[in-house]
Amino acid sequence: MILHNADDQTKTQLQRNISALQGVKVSMVEQEDGLHIRVKGTSAHSSEPEAGVNAIAHLGAIFDGVALATNSDGQALMFINELIGLGLYGKQFGDIAYEHDFMGPLTVAPTLLSRDAQNNDITLSVNLRRPMGKDADLLAQQIDSALKTWQQQHQVTLSNVEVELGTPMLLDNAPHAQALLDIFKHYTGDQDASFVSIGGGTNAKLFDNAVSFGPSMPGKPYTGHSEHEFITEEQLALNLKMYTAMMLTLGKM
Repeated sequence: MILHNADDQTKTQLQRNISALQGVKVSMVEQEDGLHIRVKGTSAHSSEPEAGVNAIAHLGAIFDGVALATNSDGQALMFINELIGLGLYGKQFGDIAYEHDFMGPLTVAPTLLSRDAQNNDITLSVNLRRPMGKDADLLAQQIDSALKTWQQQHQVTLSNVEVELGTPMLLDNAPHAQALLDIFKHYTGDQDASFVSIGGGTNAKLFDNAVSFGPSMPGKPYTGHSEHEFITEEQLALNLKMYTAMMLTLGKM
């Protein structure tokens, strides 16, 4: 982000906001064309935003209390800071926040901030993961209401707003689920293991009575869908043992 014509008071406010942030690396460098501000967070899959530090959200927080131009850049930062903030659960986004006893809370994460080189428009992509517990039509209405209220407050018109809501999946009566959990306990030695909910999509939705049984291990960083995706030889061998036991066990059910 490049901030033009920043006075000393603005720079002081920016520095104060930067000092209050944790978990991100921020550089603020004065150059001929303006004040260059860069934010580096920690990437995480949108299914578990708590595992990372969102650079886009923190960029918005840096400009909290700073008077910005009423152009696409300023409006985007204002939107991020006011409707999303540094929270993960949509509590600033109108009334959309809710949670499910087993599946946990709805999560909201800004994932992409891009500029159209031709018309200088800014596009913000926001990833929302929702659990059971709220009707899709109601959630869509609440999202629309929050957007309309924000636009009215700031005399801004958002364009090309697209909202897509997936369908959460909860299969709480699968007869083979306990068998899979028992296999996991046996091969990992974790006798306290229990069923968990994941915020990610799963191909289990394509099959009747299917549940997700994957290699993501509790207490260890998830490295999938990232530039440093990997699996250790030890984990691969353990997975093969569990998958083999899974096929033998389910084949007899």
